[in-house]
Amino acid sequence: MRHKIDNLMKTLSVAFALFASINLFAQESQTTNEPQNQDQNVQVQKTQPDCLAMKGNKVFLTENGVTKEITEEIWMRNGMQITPSGNLIFPNGERAKLREGDVADLKGAVARPVPIGNETASK
Repeated sequence: MRHKIDNLMKTLSVAFALFASINLFAQESQTTNEPQNQDQNVQVQKTQPDCLAMKGNKVFLTENGVTKEITEEIWMRNGMQITPSGNLIFPNGERAKLREGDVADLKGAVARPVPIGNETASK
């Protein structure tokens, strides 16, 4: 009787070890895929930041890697508005206009491209 119990315990131990190793292998496969997907998302964000840009007298919004022309006013986090024609309306009521190549982040900071070589900056 004791011999049968020992054999049963050995069989159960081997079965449990086999089950545990299969379970760990399956979990390892799932976790290795997640960081790769996150890295791909981070790459998209690094190459195409969320912003508004003036190109060809039109304002384009890039959000989550997708770019489209705006058709209505966009409100920035700082209270500034940008119209489809590129007019900026600041929270204090002042106005300005985006120029070709200007970029604004979604917080409301506006950047103008820096000239290279023989090009000159316009005011």
